[in-house]
Amino acid sequence: MTAWAAISGSELAQGDLVTGVLVPIVGSEFPKDRTVVVGELDVIVATQTCDLENGKVKSAVVVRTMPITEFAQDNPAYKQGKNWNNVAQGRVAALHLLPPPDNSSSQDGVWVVDFREVYSLPIPYLNAHATALGSRRRLCSPYLEHFSQSFGHFFMRVALPEVLRF
Repeated sequence: MTAWAAISGSELAQGDLVTGVLVPIVGSEFPKDRTVVVGELDVIVATQTCDLENGKVKSAVVVRTMPITEFAQDNPAYKQGKNWNNVAQGRVAALHLLPPPDNSSSQDGVWVVDFREVYSLPIPYLNAHATALGSRRRLCSPYLEHFSQSFGHFFMRVALPEVLRF
């Protein structure tokens, strides 16, 4: 069973990996300094496929994703690797692991989705960018449903003022 399918064209679906997307990054002093930086990121589409196909949305929700090695460089707590088991078991709600997009079995090829970096981008821009990429990857079932469920779980969390302990 492969986790990713190779696709091409402009049509988007939930679980599409779109690399090199330009996203606006607003500075901490915005709007006072009116500074918006444009960053280039790899993202995965989180908007549901039915909404994209039926034209129910003008913008698509995308989430930053990157190779596990890149994430570990910027996050010292993950350099040793001992925290990755918690992520893999769903105990770190903000992070989700994706199988290697090249369908290899290498753990170094695993990608991390960071649900703390969510962007909304115009669909025509994403369509044009997807077309320009040529071949790209689309997450297959059941990995797609697992990603979708993790995304929903992160945003539906309820923080209690006090946790019951037994």
